[in-house]
Amino acid sequence: MNSRNIDWKRAAIKHARRTGAHVTTPFETAMPLRGELLAKYAQFYATFWRNGHVPRRTLELCRRRIAAIHDCAAEWSIEDAAAALSAAEADQVRHGRFTTFTEVERAALAVAEKIPFLHHDIDDGDVERIRSGLGEAGTVTLMTALAFFDATARLRIIMNAPVHPAILTDTPLRDGELY
Repeated sequence: MNSRNIDWKRAAIKHARRTGAHVTTPFETAMPLRGELLAKYAQFYATFWRNGHVPRRTLELCRRRIAAIHDCAAEWSIEDAAAALSAAEADQVRHGRFTTFTEVERAALAVAEKIPFLHHDIDDGDVERIRSGLGEAGTVTLMTALAFFDATARLRIIMNAPVHPAILTDTPLRDGELY
């Protein structure tokens, strides 16, 4: 761990002690200095899982693929119980093998594959394959969710978020908060 991470953690602990901030989830542990932004982030993030435009399974496949690309153990270790991914499916997602998934899931995973480092390579054909399976609202929801999945994994890595394996019924939320 470098000195920058240690200094950040010390500042966060001091801030929490000084303000009486209550951190309840691993993600919140990494972000106590900007609680108001965390609340807005979590509120917006929750809409992807709750608006019904994209199946939760598809969201979970994409979230975990992006976590795998980043090698983000903290994000990977959280599972959505409702997605009901088997161990074999999770392994396929981790290793970028998508042949056994549905056409819509494969289209979503193909774009998720590009989001972290190849986002400029997403073309009209990629988006059209998603749109044909999810419609306009689903496409907007998925594309926005993919950007948030990428940002969340990056934040967890940058802030050295702890790994807390969990199977959640409201993933990746717990009681409305980012886990």
